[in-house]
Amino acid sequence: MKKILFFVQTPPPIHGVTICNKTVIESQIIKNSFSTKLIRVNYNTGLSTVNKASFKKFFKYMKILASFIKALFFFRPDTIYYTIPPTGMGLYKDLPYVILLKLFRVKPLFHLHGKGISKFVQKSKLHLMLHRWIYSNSNIIHLSQGLLNKEIVNLKLKNSNFYVVPNGVETSSFYKVTKKENTETLELVFLSNLLIPKGILLALEMLETLVAKKDFNIRLNIIGGYKDLTTKEKVESFIKEKKLKPYCKFHGPQYGEDKFNLLSKMDVLIYPSYNDALPLVILEALQLGIPVVASDQGAIPEIVNEETGEIFRTGDLNMANEKCLILIERFIKNKSKMITDCKNHYEKNYSLIRFEKNLKLVFDRVLNNK
Repeated sequence: MKKILFFVQTPPPIHGVTICNKTVIESQIIKNSFSTKLIRVNYNTGLSTVNKASFKKFFKYMKILASFIKALFFFRPDTIYYTIPPTGMGLYKDLPYVILLKLFRVKPLFHLHGKGISKFVQKSKLHLMLHRWIYSNSNIIHLSQGLLNKEIVNLKLKNSNFYVVPNGVETSSFYKVTKKENTETLELVFLSNLLIPKGILLALEMLETLVAKKDFNIRLNIIGGYKDLTTKEKVESFIKEKKLKPYCKFHGPQYGEDKFNLLSKMDVLIYPSYNDALPLVILEALQLGIPVVASDQGAIPEIVNEETGEIFRTGDLNMANEKCLILIERFIKNKSKMITDCKNHYEKNYSLIRFEKNLKLVFDRVLNNK
Protein backbone atom coordinates (compact mmCIF):
# COMPACT_ATOMS: atom_id res chain seq x y z
CA MET A 1 0.00 0.00 0.00
CA LYS A 2 1.34 3.43 -0.97
CA LYS A 3 2.36 5.71 1.90
CA ILE A 4 1.36 9.36 2.38
CA LEU A 5 2.78 11.67 5.02
CA PHE A 6 0.26 14.38 5.91
CA PHE A 7 2.14 17.52 6.94
CA VAL A 8 -0.70 19.92 7.69
CA GLN A 9 -2.11 22.46 10.11
CA THR A 10 -5.26 21.37 11.96
CA PRO A 11 -7.69 23.20 14.29
CA PRO A 12 -7.19 25.20 16.41
CA PRO A 13 -7.29 27.90 15.18
CA ILE A 14 -10.43 27.42 13.13
CA HIS A 15 -10.25 28.82 9.60
CA GLY A 16 -10.68 27.57 6.05
CA VAL A 17 -7.32 25.82 5.71
CA THR A 18 -7.46 23.96 9.04
CA ILE A 19 -11.05 22.85 8.40
CA CYS A 20 -10.12 21.44 4.97
CA ASN A 21 -7.06 19.70 6.39
CA LYS A 22 -9.18 18.11 9.10
CA THR A 23 -11.50 16.79 6.40
CA VAL A 24 -8.60 15.26 4.47
CA ILE A 25 -6.94 13.46 7.37
CA GLU A 26 -10.26 12.11 8.66
CA SER A 27 -11.53 10.95 5.26
CA GLN A 28 -12.34 7.24 5.30
CA ILE A 29 -12.12 7.19 1.51
CA ILE A 30 -8.45 8.18 1.77
CA LYS A 31 -7.65 6.19 4.94
CA ASN A 32 -8.94 2.98 3.38
CA SER A 33 -6.84 3.45 0.24
CA PHE A 34 -3.42 4.45 1.57
CA SER A 35 -1.06 3.98 4.49
CA THR A 36 -0.93 7.40 6.18
CA LYS A 37 0.99 9.20 8.89
CA LEU A 38 0.12 12.64 10.28
CA ILE A 39 2.36 15.45 11.51
CA ARG A 40 0.29 18.33 12.85
CA VAL A 41 1.90 21.67 12.00
CA ASN A 42 0.28 23.65 14.80
CA TYR A 43 2.07 26.66 16.27
CA ASN A 44 -1.01 28.71 17.24
CA THR A 45 -3.95 28.03 19.54
CA GLY A 46 -6.01 30.92 18.15
CA LEU A 47 -6.02 33.59 15.46
CA SER A 48 -4.81 36.19 17.97
CA THR A 49 -1.40 34.45 18.24
CA VAL A 50 -0.77 34.22 14.49
CA ASN A 51 2.40 36.09 13.37
CA LYS A 52 3.53 36.57 16.98
CA ALA A 53 6.89 35.11 17.95
CA SER A 54 7.47 33.30 21.25
CA PHE A 55 9.84 30.75 22.81
CA LYS A 56 6.93 28.32 23.03
CA LYS A 57 6.43 28.52 19.26
CA PHE A 58 10.18 28.02 18.70
CA PHE A 59 10.20 24.82 20.74
CA LYS A 60 7.11 23.59 18.89
CA TYR A 61 8.86 24.34 15.61
CA MET A 62 11.93 22.30 16.60
CA LYS A 63 9.76 19.41 17.78
CA ILE A 64 7.84 19.37 14.48
CA LEU A 65 11.10 19.56 12.52
CA ALA A 66 12.44 16.55 14.44
CA SER A 67 9.21 14.61 13.71
CA PHE A 68 9.51 15.49 10.03
CA ILE A 69 13.08 14.20 9.83
CA LYS A 70 12.14 11.03 11.70
CA ALA A 71 9.22 10.37 9.30
CA LEU A 72 11.50 10.79 6.28
CA PHE A 73 13.96 8.24 7.69
CA PHE A 74 11.60 5.63 9.10
CA PHE A 75 8.13 6.05 7.53
CA ARG A 76 9.68 6.71 4.10
CA PRO A 77 6.58 8.18 2.42
CA ASP A 78 5.88 7.88 -1.29
CA THR A 79 4.62 11.46 -1.21
CA ILE A 80 4.10 14.26 1.30
CA TYR A 81 0.75 16.00 1.32
CA TYR A 82 1.82 19.50 2.28
CA THR A 83 -0.41 22.58 2.68
CA ILE A 84 2.45 25.02 2.21
CA PRO A 85 1.92 28.77 2.85
CA PRO A 86 2.12 30.50 -0.56
CA THR A 87 3.96 33.67 0.60
CA GLY A 88 5.14 35.69 3.59
CA MET A 89 6.88 34.63 6.79
CA GLY A 90 4.99 31.34 6.81
CA LEU A 91 6.74 30.36 3.58
CA TYR A 92 10.21 31.32 4.86
CA LYS A 93 9.53 29.41 8.07
CA ASP A 94 8.78 26.30 6.00
CA LEU A 95 11.91 26.42 3.85
CA PRO A 96 13.85 23.90 6.04
CA TYR A 97 11.09 21.35 5.40
CA VAL A 98 11.27 21.99 1.65
CA ILE A 99 15.04 21.58 1.71
CA LEU A 100 14.70 18.26 3.55
CA LEU A 101 12.10 16.77 1.21
CA LYS A 102 14.25 17.71 -1.76
CA LEU A 103 17.35 16.17 -0.13
CA PHE A 104 15.40 12.97 0.46
CA ARG A 105 14.06 13.14 -3.11
CA VAL A 106 10.43 12.85 -2.07
CA LYS A 107 8.22 14.45 -4.69
CA PRO A 108 5.67 16.43 -2.64
CA LEU A 109 2.02 17.09 -3.26
CA PHE A 110 1.61 20.77 -2.44
CA HIS A 111 -2.00 21.82 -1.77
CA LEU A 112 -2.36 25.58 -2.01
CA HIS A 113 -5.28 27.18 -0.18
CA GLY A 114 -4.25 30.81 -0.57
CA LYS A 115 -3.08 33.25 -3.18
CA GLY A 116 -0.46 35.96 -3.62
CA ILE A 117 2.34 34.14 -5.45
CA SER A 118 1.76 36.03 -8.72
CA LYS A 119 2.27 39.39 -6.99
CA PHE A 120 5.09 38.14 -4.76
CA VAL A 121 7.29 36.90 -7.63
CA GLN A 122 6.96 40.25 -9.40
CA LYS A 123 8.83 41.98 -6.58
CA SER A 124 12.24 40.56 -7.50
CA LYS A 125 14.00 37.87 -9.51
CA LEU A 126 15.07 36.30 -6.20
CA HIS A 127 11.42 35.70 -5.25
CA LEU A 128 10.75 34.19 -8.67
CA MET A 129 13.78 31.90 -8.42
CA LEU A 130 12.75 30.83 -4.92
CA HIS A 131 9.25 29.82 -6.01
CA ARG A 132 10.54 28.03 -9.09
CA TRP A 133 12.90 26.04 -6.87
CA ILE A 134 10.17 25.17 -4.35
CA TYR A 135 7.50 24.10 -6.83
CA SER A 136 9.63 22.45 -9.53
CA ASN A 137 9.66 18.64 -9.47
CA SER A 138 6.43 18.54 -7.49
CA ASN A 139 2.71 17.92 -7.75
CA ILE A 140 0.52 20.96 -7.11
CA ILE A 141 -3.17 21.26 -6.27
CA HIS A 142 -4.96 24.60 -6.42
CA LEU A 143 -8.54 25.57 -5.65
CA SER A 144 -9.60 26.58 -9.16
CA GLN A 145 -8.34 26.64 -12.71
CA GLY A 146 -8.20 30.43 -12.63
CA LEU A 147 -6.01 30.50 -9.53
CA LEU A 148 -3.79 27.74 -10.92
CA ASN A 149 -3.25 29.64 -14.16
CA LYS A 150 -2.56 32.94 -12.41
CA GLU A 151 -0.47 31.71 -9.48
CA ILE A 152 1.41 28.64 -10.70
CA VAL A 153 1.40 27.97 -14.44
CA ASN A 154 3.16 31.26 -15.22
CA LEU A 155 6.12 30.23 -13.04
CA LYS A 156 7.21 27.90 -15.88
CA LEU A 157 8.14 25.04 -13.58
CA LYS A 158 10.17 21.97 -14.49
CA ASN A 159 8.86 18.43 -14.04
CA SER A 160 5.71 19.47 -12.14
CA ASN A 161 2.12 18.32 -12.47
CA PHE A 162 -0.96 20.48 -11.85
CA TYR A 163 -4.39 19.56 -10.44
CA VAL A 164 -7.56 21.46 -9.56
CA VAL A 165 -9.63 20.39 -6.55
CA PRO A 166 -12.26 22.89 -5.31
CA ASN A 167 -12.97 22.83 -1.59
CA GLY A 168 -16.03 21.05 -0.28
CA VAL A 169 -18.01 21.31 2.95
CA GLU A 170 -19.99 18.82 4.97
CA THR A 171 -23.71 18.72 4.29
CA SER A 172 -25.57 20.05 7.31
CA SER A 173 -28.71 18.46 8.74
CA PHE A 174 -30.37 21.77 7.81
CA TYR A 175 -29.69 21.10 4.11
CA LYS A 176 -33.32 20.11 3.50
CA VAL A 177 -34.87 22.91 5.53
CA THR A 178 -37.52 24.73 3.48
CA LYS A 179 -37.62 28.49 3.93
CA LYS A 180 -40.94 30.26 4.29
CA GLU A 181 -42.06 31.86 1.06
CA ASN A 182 -43.12 35.13 2.62
CA THR A 183 -41.40 36.87 5.54
CA GLU A 184 -41.75 40.44 6.70
CA THR A 185 -38.02 41.08 6.95
CA LEU A 186 -35.30 40.26 4.41
CA GLU A 187 -32.52 38.62 6.40
CA LEU A 188 -29.04 39.44 5.12
CA VAL A 189 -26.04 37.75 6.71
CA PHE A 190 -22.33 38.52 7.06
CA LEU A 191 -20.47 35.43 8.30
CA SER A 192 -16.74 35.70 9.00
CA ASN A 193 -14.19 36.69 11.58
CA LEU A 194 -14.84 40.39 12.17
CA LEU A 195 -11.76 41.82 10.53
CA ILE A 196 -11.41 44.83 8.22
CA PRO A 197 -9.89 42.70 5.38
CA LYS A 198 -12.97 40.46 5.51
CA GLY A 199 -15.11 43.47 4.57
CA ILE A 200 -17.22 44.04 7.68
CA LEU A 201 -17.17 47.84 7.23
CA LEU A 202 -18.04 47.56 3.55
CA ALA A 203 -20.95 45.29 4.47
CA LEU A 204 -22.24 47.99 6.83
CA GLU A 205 -21.87 50.63 4.11
CA MET A 206 -23.95 48.42 1.83
CA LEU A 207 -26.54 48.11 4.58
CA GLU A 208 -26.68 51.90 4.88
CA THR A 209 -27.59 52.16 1.20
CA LEU A 210 -30.28 49.49 1.48
CA VAL A 211 -31.82 51.11 4.55
CA ALA A 212 -31.95 54.47 2.78
CA LYS A 213 -34.04 52.99 -0.06
CA LYS A 214 -36.82 51.93 2.35
CA ASP A 215 -38.31 49.62 -0.28
CA PHE A 216 -38.37 46.65 2.11
CA ASN A 217 -37.74 45.69 5.71
CA ILE A 218 -34.17 44.56 6.07
CA ARG A 219 -31.73 43.32 8.70
CA LEU A 220 -28.03 42.45 8.58
CA ASN A 221 -27.18 39.48 10.78
CA ILE A 222 -23.50 39.52 11.73
CA ILE A 223 -22.05 36.13 12.70
CA GLY A 224 -18.48 36.09 13.93
CA GLY A 225 -16.16 37.36 16.61
CA TYR A 226 -13.86 40.36 16.83
CA LYS A 227 -10.15 39.60 16.64
CA ASP A 228 -8.90 43.06 17.57
CA LEU A 229 -10.19 46.05 19.52
CA THR A 230 -9.58 48.52 16.67
CA THR A 231 -12.08 46.77 14.38
CA LYS A 232 -14.68 46.64 17.14
CA GLU A 233 -14.36 50.37 17.80
CA LYS A 234 -14.64 51.21 14.08
CA VAL A 235 -17.69 49.01 13.60
CA GLU A 236 -19.51 50.35 16.67
CA SER A 237 -18.66 53.93 15.73
CA PHE A 238 -19.97 53.48 12.17
CA ILE A 239 -23.22 51.88 13.36
CA LYS A 240 -23.78 54.69 15.84
CA GLU A 241 -22.94 57.46 13.35
CA LYS A 242 -25.19 56.05 10.60
CA LYS A 243 -27.99 55.08 13.02
CA LEU A 244 -27.92 51.45 11.87
CA LYS A 245 -28.43 49.74 15.23
CA PRO A 246 -32.11 48.86 14.55
CA TYR A 247 -31.00 47.12 11.33
CA CYS A 248 -28.11 45.05 12.74
CA LYS A 249 -28.08 41.96 14.90
CA PHE A 250 -24.85 40.53 16.28
CA HIS A 251 -24.84 36.79 16.98
CA GLY A 252 -21.19 36.36 17.97
CA PRO A 253 -19.09 33.35 16.86
CA GLN A 254 -21.15 30.29 15.92
CA TYR A 255 -19.92 26.79 15.13
CA GLY A 256 -21.23 23.45 13.97
CA GLU A 257 -24.95 22.87 13.88
CA ASP A 258 -25.61 26.04 15.90
CA LYS A 259 -24.11 28.00 13.01
CA PHE A 260 -26.12 26.12 10.39
CA ASN A 261 -29.32 26.47 12.39
CA LEU A 262 -28.87 30.24 12.37
CA LEU A 263 -27.66 30.37 8.78
CA SER A 264 -30.65 28.36 7.54
CA LYS A 265 -32.91 31.28 8.52
CA MET A 266 -31.04 33.76 6.30
CA ASP A 267 -31.97 34.93 2.80
CA VAL A 268 -28.84 36.50 1.22
CA LEU A 269 -25.14 36.28 2.11
CA ILE A 270 -23.01 39.42 1.80
CA TYR A 271 -19.31 38.61 1.48
CA PRO A 272 -17.29 41.72 0.51
CA SER A 273 -13.83 40.36 1.41
CA TYR A 274 -10.67 42.16 0.32
CA ASN A 275 -8.49 39.04 0.37
CA ASP A 276 -9.70 35.47 -0.15
CA ALA A 277 -9.09 32.38 -2.25
CA LEU A 278 -12.10 30.07 -1.89
CA PRO A 279 -14.06 30.90 1.26
CA LEU A 280 -15.96 27.97 2.76
CA VAL A 281 -18.72 30.27 4.02
CA ILE A 282 -19.95 30.71 0.45
CA LEU A 283 -20.22 26.94 0.00
CA GLU A 284 -22.05 26.67 3.34
CA ALA A 285 -24.51 29.34 2.21
CA LEU A 286 -25.14 27.71 -1.16
CA GLN A 287 -25.97 24.33 0.38
CA LEU A 288 -28.73 26.03 2.39
CA GLY A 289 -30.14 27.73 -0.69
CA ILE A 290 -28.72 31.17 0.15
CA PRO A 291 -27.62 33.27 -2.85
CA VAL A 292 -24.43 35.30 -2.53
CA VAL A 293 -23.25 38.80 -3.37
CA ALA A 294 -19.47 38.85 -3.07
CA SER A 295 -16.25 40.51 -4.15
CA ASP A 296 -14.28 39.07 -7.08
CA GLN A 297 -11.55 37.60 -4.90
CA GLY A 298 -9.69 34.41 -5.79
CA ALA A 299 -11.97 31.63 -7.02
CA ILE A 300 -15.22 33.34 -6.00
CA PRO A 301 -16.15 34.33 -9.59
CA GLU A 302 -15.79 30.64 -10.50
CA ILE A 303 -18.11 29.57 -7.67
CA VAL A 304 -20.89 32.16 -7.83
CA ASN A 305 -22.66 32.09 -11.18
CA GLU A 306 -25.64 34.02 -12.55
CA GLU A 307 -28.09 31.54 -11.01
CA THR A 308 -26.57 31.72 -7.52
CA GLY A 309 -25.57 35.33 -6.99
CA GLU A 310 -23.73 38.46 -8.07
CA ILE A 311 -20.06 39.48 -8.12
CA PHE A 312 -18.56 42.98 -7.75
CA ARG A 313 -15.06 44.45 -7.97
CA THR A 314 -13.21 44.23 -4.68
CA GLY A 315 -13.69 47.39 -2.62
CA ASP A 316 -16.04 49.03 -5.16
CA LEU A 317 -18.91 50.27 -2.96
CA ASN A 318 -21.02 51.62 -5.81
CA MET A 319 -20.82 48.37 -7.73
CA ALA A 320 -21.40 46.37 -4.54
CA ASN A 321 -24.58 48.35 -3.84
CA GLU A 322 -25.77 47.91 -7.42
CA LYS A 323 -25.17 44.15 -7.45
CA CYS A 324 -26.71 43.71 -4.01
CA LEU A 325 -29.91 45.46 -5.08
CA ILE A 326 -30.07 43.38 -8.27
CA LEU A 327 -29.70 40.16 -6.29
CA ILE A 328 -32.31 41.13 -3.71
CA GLU A 329 -34.81 42.01 -6.42
CA ARG A 330 -34.14 38.70 -8.18
CA PHE A 331 -34.50 36.82 -4.91
CA ILE A 332 -37.79 38.48 -4.00
CA LYS A 333 -39.27 37.81 -7.45
CA ASN A 334 -38.14 34.19 -7.79
CA LYS A 335 -37.22 32.91 -4.35
CA SER A 336 -37.99 29.22 -4.82
CA LYS A 337 -36.00 28.83 -8.03
CA MET A 338 -32.98 30.66 -6.66
CA ILE A 339 -32.95 28.52 -3.50
CA THR A 340 -33.12 25.35 -5.63
CA ASP A 341 -30.38 26.59 -7.99
CA CYS A 342 -28.05 27.31 -5.07
CA LYS A 343 -28.58 23.88 -3.50
CA ASN A 344 -28.11 22.08 -6.82
CA HIS A 345 -24.93 24.02 -7.54
CA TYR A 346 -23.51 23.01 -4.15
CA GLU A 347 -24.53 19.35 -4.49
CA LYS A 348 -23.00 19.03 -7.95
CA ASN A 349 -19.70 20.77 -7.25
CA TYR A 350 -18.91 21.47 -3.60
CA SER A 351 -20.20 18.68 -1.35
CA LEU A 352 -17.74 17.06 1.02
CA ILE A 353 -17.99 13.65 -0.66
CA ARG A 354 -17.24 15.29 -4.01
CA PHE A 355 -14.13 16.93 -2.50
CA GLU A 356 -12.89 13.65 -0.98
CA LYS A 357 -13.39 11.70 -4.21
CA ASN A 358 -11.65 14.37 -6.28
CA LEU A 359 -8.71 14.42 -3.88
CA LYS A 360 -8.40 10.62 -3.90
CA LEU A 361 -8.27 10.69 -7.70
CA VAL A 362 -5.33 13.09 -7.45
CA PHE A 363 -3.58 10.84 -4.90
CA ASP A 364 -4.08 7.85 -7.23
CA ARG A 365 -2.60 9.72 -10.18
CA VAL A 366 0.33 11.07 -8.16
CA LEU A 367 1.23 7.74 -6.54
CA ASN A 368 0.79 5.71 -9.70
CA ASN A 369 2.58 8.27 -11.87
CA LYS A 370 -0.39 8.63 -14.20
